[in-house]
Amino acid sequence: MRTYLRAAWHLAIGVAVALTASAASAQPDLLDIPMEGLVASDVQSAARVAKQLSESNAAVSIVTAEDIRTFGYRTLGEVLNSMRGLYTTSDRRYQFPGGRAYGVPGDFAGRIRLLIDGYATQDNLSGQLYLDESGLIDIDLIDRVEYIPGPGGVNYGQGAFFGVINVITKNGRDFNGLRLSGEAGSYNTFRKRATFGKQFDNGADLLLSYSRLNSVGQDFDFPYFAATTGNGRAAGMDGEHNERIFLKFQYQNFSLEAGHVQRTKQSPLPRDELGFGKPYQTDDTQDFVQLNYDYALGSSLRGSTRAFAGQYLDHAYRGYNEYAATLQGLAGAPPGAVAAMRNRGKGAWTGIDQQLVYTGIAGHTLTLGAEYRRDPNIDFYNQSLTSSGRRSDYDFPIASLDSSTWGLRFADELRLGEHWTANVGARYDRPQLGVCQFIRPGTPAPVPFVLPRSKTTSHCIDYPYQPQWSPRAGLVWQADARTTLKASWAEANRMPTPLELPFDQAYVRPERVETRELVLIRDFGSLWRFTGSVYDYHVSDAQYIDDRGYRHYDGKINPYGAEVQLDTSWGRWSLRGSVAWRQSDVPDKALANSPRWLGKFNLGMPLWNEWLRGGLEAQFLDSRYGQFARSGVVPADETAQNALRGMAGPVIADNRKLPPVTLVNFTVSSVKAWHGVSGALSVKNLLDRRWDAVAPTAYASASSGSSAPDLMFDRVPMDGRSIWLQLHYDLGF
Repeated sequence: MRTYLRAAWHLAIGVAVALTASAASAQPDLLDIPMEGLVASDVQSAARVAKQLSESNAAVSIVTAEDIRTFGYRTLGEVLNSMRGLYTTSDRRYQFPGGRAYGVPGDFAGRIRLLIDGYATQDNLSGQLYLDESGLIDIDLIDRVEYIPGPGGVNYGQGAFFGVINVITKNGRDFNGLRLSGEAGSYNTFRKRATFGKQFDNGADLLLSYSRLNSVGQDFDFPYFAATTGNGRAAGMDGEHNERIFLKFQYQNFSLEAGHVQRTKQSPLPRDELGFGKPYQTDDTQDFVQLNYDYALGSSLRGSTRAFAGQYLDHAYRGYNEYAATLQGLAGAPPGAVAAMRNRGKGAWTGIDQQLVYTGIAGHTLTLGAEYRRDPNIDFYNQSLTSSGRRSDYDFPIASLDSSTWGLRFADELRLGEHWTANVGARYDRPQLGVCQFIRPGTPAPVPFVLPRSKTTSHCIDYPYQPQWSPRAGLVWQADARTTLKASWAEANRMPTPLELPFDQAYVRPERVETRELVLIRDFGSLWRFTGSVYDYHVSDAQYIDDRGYRHYDGKINPYGAEVQLDTSWGRWSLRGSVAWRQSDVPDKALANSPRWLGKFNLGMPLWNEWLRGGLEAQFLDSRYGQFARSGVVPADETAQNALRGMAGPVIADNRKLPPVTLVNFTVSSVKAWHGVSGALSVKNLLDRRWDAVAPTAYASASSGSSAPDLMFDRVPMDGRSIWLQLHYDLGF
């Protein structure tokens, strides 16, 4: 993989040196397009056939580079928090997405597909989206973000279960030279970035960027641990460091992209009672490269070929071992042999995607595609370390997988008249398992969850890899130039990730969703747009955690709801507001971390002549259930325990809800550069609300074989008021 990346860098740099510079041409921003033009603007659905916004089956949400600048978004997760019907949850390690029928914190898979210029970013271990500083793309390199709700299985396969998030990056001509950036914020957070972008005389376009972030983070007080640690203070345990490199090169019909990100993030919350105050950090590394070629095979036939490769490395470290007692008592490990733990995960993948689009039949746009993906390396295990940091002779089960998937897709867009358009399609995916080795618990000795290091292996996947179909159908009625009505039906599936497979395989099945949605888009004059949708989802064989903390593998969930949004702009003012209501029912229970109501408000305004612009944002998150420990040790006198912030009441309580919260953010940004200098100042959580997120399962439920009582946390503290300053200096070439 690193050989691929080095080749990509050398190719791009060599081409750049051989070219001569020319002035860049600017592209119009979506905010400058009137409503009539916005209806006709393209949704760049990951290098598939670009569909007109008015003809897409879904109610698409878009955040542009101008929005990112106006409202001071720093991560992709913050962008998603501004979108209709979406929210994120953080455990102070990662951000996890939430939406119409998902949102369990700690659920790495996410059940939505995240694409960067057509490249699926999820790794092949846990399927995580990486919405925070662990993500591949720097926020200042994003041109726009699109969220397409509903199953996208026809185009994108089994990962697009509840929707698709597509990130479209900027081009070199958007910078037209070298930009140096410096950023500083609360909690001793600093970032520096250097970006070079240029479109050359022969049309070649090059974008190259490097950024680095360092953050000390916050100190937290946990009264819950005061009895065991003396003060219950986690000091210097929230730090973060990351580095990103991104390359994008385009010439005629060819495009090449490559990226690298490495992030280390400390966590103030341990996974075990005795781990408080000891080091716990995640260490993620991702690399990718993709090459795309678009071509015409005649006046009615176009093609697109894309090859890609990626890898992911996980080297998380914990300065304690919650399975120490199990290792010592059942596996015969001497005391001190298992003082710490390190996750060792590695995934690598390659693939090719081919698509043909035929328009030679009147009234039809036919699309035929084929994709092949190879996953030659999927390896993960927990490594036990001695007190001196060396690897011990006692490890956890080691899984090594090798799989591949090929899929075929077909779609047809039919013009049924002047005002009617139909969309039908289907996809067939066939996964295949190759080499699979697993040191299974209890083989050869009946030791639960742990074995001495051994070469004993067995076929580790009991779960059947079955072929899957993903159909869809939609109908669009363009009643007039200002009114569009859309109806859609689709099905999609999601196979368990390798990280889910080694445990409870007898209960794991492919999740499947069937959806129905009705969308209305109505323009009122040239200034106002109303977007409304109602939907009904039926999920079967779902993995989920209910409000009592129980995990289910064969659940039936019926999420349904409605979303409305109003957009307008006049002069230099812009306004966007949305409300989402949804109900996610399972029999006699409610889903954890599933708020009933979500509200979003964004107001962009001029502040000082044409030099400064203000962005006021408010986000409402309704109450939601936490995840509760059922198999852990709950103190007999719960009222004697303190919550994370020292509030009265137990740490764990039946049917306990986290209260609703409204967060207000304000950003001042420069509209024009002064002698090449521009910048922005953001205040997040302006009202300094003290609020919490639902804790992941790792903090709220028992771990088998743990050496101490589980952490009974149902919430994780989030940031209070914080300030972020950005300065940019542009050097034209």
